[in-house]
Amino acid sequence: MNNLVVVESPAKSKTIGKYLNNDSNSEGVYRILATGGHIYESHKVDVNNDFKHEYQLIDSKRSAVKQIEKAMQSADRLYLATDPDREGEAISAHVKDYLIRRGVLKGKEVHRIVFYEVTRKAVLDSLSKPGEISETLVEAQQSRDALDQLVGFNLSPLLIRKLRTPHISAGRVQSPALRLIVERQREINQFIPVEFWTIGVELSKESNIDSNSFVAQLTYLSGKKVAKQGITSQEAANLAVASIESALEQSERKLKVATINRKDLKKRPPPPFKTSTFVQSATQRLKRSAVDVTRIAQKLYEGLEINGVQTGLITYTRTDSLTLSTFAIGQIREFVSKTYGSQHIPKSARVYKTKSKSAQEAHEAIRPTDVNLTPDKVRSSLNQEQFAIYELIWKRTVASQMNDAIFDQVSVDLVVADHRFHSTGSTLKYAGWQAVSKVSADRGDDSENNRTLPYIEEGELIPVKKIKPEQHFTKPPPRYTTGSLVRQLEDFGIGRPSTWPTIITKLQNRNYVTVEQQSFYAESLGCIVVDYLNQHFSRYVDYGFTGTVEDKLDEIARGELNRLSVLGEFWEDFSAQLETKLKAPAFEISLGEDPDTTRELLVKVRNGGSFLQLGRRTDTEKPIFRTLPKGTDPGSVSFEDAVEQFRSPVLPRTLKEKTRDGRVVEIKSGRYGLYFTCTDDEGKVEFFNLDSDIDPFATTIEDIESILLLPKLPRSLGNSDEYKEVLANRGRFGPYLSVIRTDGSKFNVSLGKNDNPTTVTLERAIDVINASKSKSGPRGGQRSTIKSFEDSKVQVLDGRYGPYVTDGKINASVPPSLVASEISLETCMELLEKKRKSKSKKRTASRKKNTTAKRRAKST
Repeated sequence: MNNLVVVESPAKSKTIGKYLNNDSNSEGVYRILATGGHIYESHKVDVNNDFKHEYQLIDSKRSAVKQIEKAMQSADRLYLATDPDREGEAISAHVKDYLIRRGVLKGKEVHRIVFYEVTRKAVLDSLSKPGEISETLVEAQQSRDALDQLVGFNLSPLLIRKLRTPHISAGRVQSPALRLIVERQREINQFIPVEFWTIGVELSKESNIDSNSFVAQLTYLSGKKVAKQGITSQEAANLAVASIESALEQSERKLKVATINRKDLKKRPPPPFKTSTFVQSATQRLKRSAVDVTRIAQKLYEGLEINGVQTGLITYTRTDSLTLSTFAIGQIREFVSKTYGSQHIPKSARVYKTKSKSAQEAHEAIRPTDVNLTPDKVRSSLNQEQFAIYELIWKRTVASQMNDAIFDQVSVDLVVADHRFHSTGSTLKYAGWQAVSKVSADRGDDSENNRTLPYIEEGELIPVKKIKPEQHFTKPPPRYTTGSLVRQLEDFGIGRPSTWPTIITKLQNRNYVTVEQQSFYAESLGCIVVDYLNQHFSRYVDYGFTGTVEDKLDEIARGELNRLSVLGEFWEDFSAQLETKLKAPAFEISLGEDPDTTRELLVKVRNGGSFLQLGRRTDTEKPIFRTLPKGTDPGSVSFEDAVEQFRSPVLPRTLKEKTRDGRVVEIKSGRYGLYFTCTDDEGKVEFFNLDSDIDPFATTIEDIESILLLPKLPRSLGNSDEYKEVLANRGRFGPYLSVIRTDGSKFNVSLGKNDNPTTVTLERAIDVINASKSKSGPRGGQRSTIKSFEDSKVQVLDGRYGPYVTDGKINASVPPSLVASEISLETCMELLEKKRKSKSKKRTASRKKNTTAKRRAKST
């Protein structure tokens, strides 16, 4: 019997194929084909016809579905084995729909099979218990898609119109996520640090050995408890130190041990990974984006060749469950008992409860499919990044089923007069789960676990080496990282495991946010979008509302709620608000009334930037405008700052005095910097550049005259044996040399920052040209090789703008998160393929544009 199995990923099809066609118990021959993701795309949601989607076959998937159709003609059974989530369920439904339309499913069996790990056992078990496509899961996916389209397709054009900025968008989930980043950034910007001081004393036992030294912090000063930030100035700190010094002088500079408390401190292991905690830990460890770490994990799930056998290494990565199967728990407990000893496993298995009510994601936690495949056993089969991810998941899973780590914690109170000091330290008494994984990346490390105290007895007198007053300042809340943002989105119920990485990518692609050192920074455009949505569509960027919608989608997936009621209720309110906002004026922020002119002060936006406007166009006088620095957050512009902007002088500035030949001088700011014009009586205008370090408001007529005496640019410096002519000039990027070879060809070379094109000599110019030739670049010089690979043309080279990968035809930059000297051949191939596809898309877009232009030309 011929069987056709349809999956999403080509990598998964390879793994499954080896399981099924090499199994003696398999019924017939299995052919496994991949869709490569969704085969349909919805280009319209008909709000007047039960919110039905109008689907179209995706052009890039025509080849894949034609192959599936052809294979189905000779197959007896169809097994739909797409991913076990809403998107996978929808893909299965669309494949079935397509094949029915093509008439190749008549009289043939159609089954839906689901497995959460790509292992031989899991695949064969799913084949033995096939099911049907879940209509409720498909409805939930279609409802989510409909909501996203209703918001995105209607709100994005309105944003473009009201913000007067092209290529921007809003989304049901992405906009609340953007709001989180913007509000955190404003919280940081508005934060005012508060000074406070701590007073510590460094003590040492008589042996004076470093290990016998420790620090205790002041807790009571003159009998009064010191609040956490109670000492607020250096003056107060100095008074406290003086009081302590006085007391120490009376006690031979020793503190008396007043009390000692010893207790066992137990630390539970962290639970196994779910999507949010995995992304948080993996992005911190690899210094890569959420999309990158989930892509790497997906490969581990789909299967890699391990010791000659195609093997799925981890379970499905899109989950908000913390549970482990009975089989997995038993295997882990057996492994721990054999490897670390039975004393490292609790009497009963640890059970972690999941807060989520979601039916879709309540599978297993992310875990290794076989705990006996230790990281060391698979290291040789994985690249550097894959190994790091697998090791992270393996250690976390194994640790989750081990005993608590136990620390021997000691707390000491020491006194002198009526001053009291406290110190705490601990030592690891029993490793427990920390024998496998010492610190959980998303829980942090407690510094007390790394600090020990010497053996101390109650009543003992311990010498004070010195008093340590330290100045501190309160810190603002930290910026969101990929991991902490995903955790916050999860807490609010915004999005689901399958959507979090793509949300973050969209925000970056739209230039709403940038990422620096793993932290999110909101761009001006992102702030503008959030301000508009908060002002006009506050309900739809409200965290609670977005989370409620997600809960309703989960209820649809469980069959507890009708999709039409959810979509109808949403669209009724949303469409009414859209209609109102279409008639509203363009977005602006009113700051109040200018005290001098009594005209209104406004912050306006255009093309992703913001500017100030004094007065409205309906006023008797024309409005006055002032530009704001690029990147300004319009929501942070204060009334005082705006008033100051209109009090400050602005360009263009006309000098009162004329030049010696009677021309009027006007200093201006242009696209490429400062310049001035000289206009004669006949209206003839001549342009001259001004250096960027010149103050245009302090420039005098004498400064202008001295500039007019300088040689005009471009300025010929002469020729040499190799060059027909060398000219010095100034351009948009600064001073440069224009060089003409003896054969007539030309090239440009940048001059140094300290080189002036009006005074530079030919000798200096030749030196600059020769220095440029010696550097790597298009005109000569060899790139230095960082790494090469045997039997491959691929190399990692050190380029002018940093390390890059090349195969002789395509060049691809090495991301800052990767170490160029340690990069693997597989990673190099991925970077080159990504670059190749990017170039192909650009060429395709260019051809389409040219074809469209030709058609329009013919039609006219």
